[in-house]
Amino acid sequence: MSEQEMARFRDEIAAVDEEIVALVARRLHLADEIGLEKKFSGRAVRDADVEEQVRSRILEACRGRGIRETFASSLSQTLIQESIARQTDVRLPPPRPQRVAVVGGAGRMGRWLARYFRSRGHEVLVNDPAGAVEGFPSEPDLAQAVARADIVAVCVPMSAAASVLRDVADLRPQGLVFDLCSLKSPVAANLRAMAAAGLRVVSFHPLFGPSLWPTSSGMVLFSDCGSAAAVREAKDLFRDPGAALVDVPLDRHDRLMATVLGLSHLTLLAFARAADDPLAPPGLRHAAGTTFARLAAAAGGLLSDSPEMLRDIQALKEQQRGASAADQAKLGQMIAVLTQIRDTGKTMSPAEQRQAIRARGEDPDQLPAIYAQMINAAIEGRPADMTITMHLCRGNFRSSWIAQGGYEPVAEILFNQISVNGYFMEFDTERAGGVEPLRFVPKGKTVVLGLVTSKTGKLESKDGLRRRIDAAARYVDLDQLCLSPQCGFASTEEGNLLTEDEQWAKLARIVEIAHDVWGGE
Repeated sequence: MSEQEMARFRDEIAAVDEEIVALVARRLHLADEIGLEKKFSGRAVRDADVEEQVRSRILEACRGRGIRETFASSLSQTLIQESIARQTDVRLPPPRPQRVAVVGGAGRMGRWLARYFRSRGHEVLVNDPAGAVEGFPSEPDLAQAVARADIVAVCVPMSAAASVLRDVADLRPQGLVFDLCSLKSPVAANLRAMAAAGLRVVSFHPLFGPSLWPTSSGMVLFSDCGSAAAVREAKDLFRDPGAALVDVPLDRHDRLMATVLGLSHLTLLAFARAADDPLAPPGLRHAAGTTFARLAAAAGGLLSDSPEMLRDIQALKEQQRGASAADQAKLGQMIAVLTQIRDTGKTMSPAEQRQAIRARGEDPDQLPAIYAQMINAAIEGRPADMTITMHLCRGNFRSSWIAQGGYEPVAEILFNQISVNGYFMEFDTERAGGVEPLRFVPKGKTVVLGLVTSKTGKLESKDGLRRRIDAAARYVDLDQLCLSPQCGFASTEEGNLLTEDEQWAKLARIVEIAHDVWGGE
């Protein structure tokens, strides 16, 4: 081996050493956080069962990588002892006079913020319709929470943030108010109105998720909403940990996030979708190179985030208005892989599911419009000759289903606010309701009636199919209608509960009825 090659190997070892030190530092910071939580809750530093789990985990991991057991044992003992020493030395922070109310404190970022403020010596209380958060006092009444607080942090989903901020503003809080929305266009008007009314309000955006600790390795954006004093006050709350504090004008924030979050998220989501495609080459993950592995790790980290947050970032597209043509083209190129749209119909769900949506801080009556914005953002700028259709699905795994309810609650938005060319709609069972919502379908759009079920082998009668097509034609012109199965015969590799012969018989029946109703060969 030449000296040049030897030097290259040594440089690579040096880089690995830096990665090892960085990972150890991260591990010890996490141990510090656990130690602080133990102090707050009065628990003992040492836990023999946990220490044995750590030791066994490291020994097993090393064994699988050909690392000697003596080294693995020494490594585990060193990490455990250093963690114990650091947790023993942890001291509770001196109390600070400010009380913080975290509205939406049961969410992941809400819990992170509550822990952060408590670690800085603040008294923290949580207000959240989902209920109490272990270790923190709860105040279910928003008015009481705001009245008791010196600082009000609004950490609710973006789709609910504007409404919550209006409620907070009506209570005339005396202390500092800030939001944690990843996009500001849904709340900018509310924030400016609050500042104009004399409230101390600022918009806050940590560019990291709830797993980051300490914050010294993160970046925090602050947007002035009309109260410079509020910006300074908010920065002081995060200055000590050493996080990078960056000023971003409120009206430019979302323009930046269109690339920083929107484009990067969309890239990783597209990668994740392509990597999990059933048509991908067999053994893809086992044969993956370093670039694939890095993207897979990044995509996996993104997918661990809140689905609501990921959806909202793609859905609330005000930030793209005025974006440069180059940025629009970048987004369009990435969106090209997402031309097949499938909706599992959660907004048509029964009362208990709508109640669950409300429990997580969202309004099920507002979600259809938000979903419409998301879909329109995804397909904006498509080629003029590209036809895009939407499949309304209630689940199809091995002939089962996950949602029920008719189209009436969403029909007007579905047909008139979503810019697709057609709709593949389930109408094979009573779970889908009647065809009356088709009265909202405008001229120029196509509806494919999913009257033939793919869930069972029973063949639909000719007369029954004709009657249902005639019923639909009372609400939308016959030449705008088509016929198909309600979903695929094998949405997953297990397939549905029918035979291949039954499948082909159903397809033949569809062709036969189509000839009878619409003519043609």
